[in-house]
Amino acid sequence: MINIISFLWDGFRSYFLNKSMMNIQDQIRYFCFSYFIFFPVFLSAQEDCPVCPTGQIDGFVISPASKVACDSVTVCVKNCIPGAVNISYDYRNDETRINDTIFTYTQPGVYVITQFAQVNAGGATQLITSKDTITVFPTPKPEFRVDRLCAGNKIFLDISDTVYQQYLINWGDNSPLEIVAPGTNSLSHQYSINRSYAISVIGNYVPGGCGDTAVILVNTLETLVLPTVKRIQTDIRNPVSGQVSLSLETDTNFQYQFFKDNSVVLLAEAEGNGSTLVQHLTPLNTEMINCFRIRVLDFCGELLDSEAIYCSLSLETQAEDGQNRIRWTPYPNLNATIQNGFQHYLLYRNNQPYQIIPNLNTAEFIDQDVACSVEYCYRIEAIFNSLSLDFVSASNSACTTTFSSAIPPAVNQLNASVETFRSIRLFWNLAENVEVDAYTISSPNESLEILTDNNQVLIEDLRITAALCYQVSYRDECGNLSASTARTCPVFLSGSSSGNGLVELNWTDYENSAGIYERYVVEKLDEAGNVYEEFPVGFQVRFRDPGAKNDRQILRYRIRTVIDDSAGLFSYSNVVEITQKFKIFFPNAFSPNGDNLNESFKPTYLFVKDYEMRIYNRAGELLFVSNDIEQGWDGNYKGKEAQQGAYIYMVYLEDFTGEKFNTQGTFTLIR
Repeated sequence: MINIISFLWDGFRSYFLNKSMMNIQDQIRYFCFSYFIFFPVFLSAQEDCPVCPTGQIDGFVISPASKVACDSVTVCVKNCIPGAVNISYDYRNDETRINDTIFTYTQPGVYVITQFAQVNAGGATQLITSKDTITVFPTPKPEFRVDRLCAGNKIFLDISDTVYQQYLINWGDNSPLEIVAPGTNSLSHQYSINRSYAISVIGNYVPGGCGDTAVILVNTLETLVLPTVKRIQTDIRNPVSGQVSLSLETDTNFQYQFFKDNSVVLLAEAEGNGSTLVQHLTPLNTEMINCFRIRVLDFCGELLDSEAIYCSLSLETQAEDGQNRIRWTPYPNLNATIQNGFQHYLLYRNNQPYQIIPNLNTAEFIDQDVACSVEYCYRIEAIFNSLSLDFVSASNSACTTTFSSAIPPAVNQLNASVETFRSIRLFWNLAENVEVDAYTISSPNESLEILTDNNQVLIEDLRITAALCYQVSYRDECGNLSASTARTCPVFLSGSSSGNGLVELNWTDYENSAGIYERYVVEKLDEAGNVYEEFPVGFQVRFRDPGAKNDRQILRYRIRTVIDDSAGLFSYSNVVEITQKFKIFFPNAFSPNGDNLNESFKPTYLFVKDYEMRIYNRAGELLFVSNDIEQGWDGNYKGKEAQQGAYIYMVYLEDFTGEKFNTQGTFTLIR
């Protein structure tokens, strides 16, 4: 007899799982019946000890009588030796003796039970030892699975377990229990209605009548289900050996076959994997549209066909002068399902979404936002989304490199400015959306060609002795040459001095590619190149400096051309230096008499940097020395007034150019 409590509990659980529609009164009646009828039997089997067979007068007997049980089993023993006393038992063969006649085994194994009993034989006490064996089997849950489902609520069961001698199957639909041997596969069962069922498999030892139960829930399949197609991708565009991939959600209970349109020629077949299946279909002519039909088959031979609405896209691209033309085969307008499900085309450029195209029948797009000598790769997707469709059909990727023969526009706002006394800086702007490979700077004045990839350049090692002019052209990324600009020429400045402090400046007109500037400004610079005085002169090209005579010995002039005052855009001429001669004048007499006229002997001068004056009398005696040109002789010597008469002066000086000068003369002291 099997383990009754385990079997009843599994049957009870299976019954309730599959009787979800049973009313509560029926459920209570079922439970009470099971409890009061079977549970006392179980208790009796566990607590009643065996009875010695008639005529047995030696050893002991064991319950269960089969001497086979399952783990966590309680055994009872009964002494059958008349008159035996001091009875004990070793249940585990480990020399541990106890007097209990009931013992529970909690681990599987083969156990030898030994009874020790004392009897009186002929007035002497004798120890009698008796042995018997019980086998306790393990009770793992049986291993089984639902192998597959078929339409019409039919299932197939595989029992991979081989631990038990037999297996009892409760199909969960009130059908009779089935008893099968270990390793039974493809055991089928037909359910009457489509819903969930709890299938119980009970493993049983024979003899022993015990084991354990495993339960799984199964949802039966009433009809075949078409797969959910997620994506159709043209992998290879080729007229002979092209390839298209279909991505679809599949069921492990089905097989899938793939056909082209309504053809009966099988392209491929695969078993469902329970998730996304990617099926490659080849060889195909993928320069044209290919539409596919999918057939679903269960393992009982039932089949279901889809419509041939899953179609591939084919795309090609061609570089044209200044643009790329992209063509594709429009997705076929097969029926209302396609019309209602289509959302738009999405064109990708270099793997980035680029253009949305809403019309299903559109077959071309011209991309003019391109740069020369750049490779562009395109692909297009037809996106469907409705209650009945939710998939994407994606074309192959096609690449092309652009070209153009258009002559690019000349650079604009080319200007030039003298940077140092031997360099000129050119700077310019370029039209938008023009990519330059290299600029070329040339000069009509001299043989010159400079290549650069910047929009300004510094031309050095120059001798700026006349106006220098330049032009700029460039080669774009397509290799096309632009026209040369009109020339640009910074102002060339020249100047002269008449020797009496009158400085005159003349300069050439400023030229740039736009032919526009606002005014000229004459700047005067100090030794560090900083502007300390300036004169706006409008558009004049001539200037006379009114303050040059008493300004500085070395005068520095520069012309600033104001190209665009608001933008801070200027051009500078070369710097002209005018050197004036130093001047010094000594009076021939002085009268230190307190009338504040000619009170000391000192010179008037211009542009003297270093100075020393010595005064002697006629005897050659040194009377006075001064290194400060503003400090003259007051006519005293050693604190006393010098005598009226003639005296000699000697002067040593250096101007701001480093020129040195010595002079001497006589003068009269008047009292």
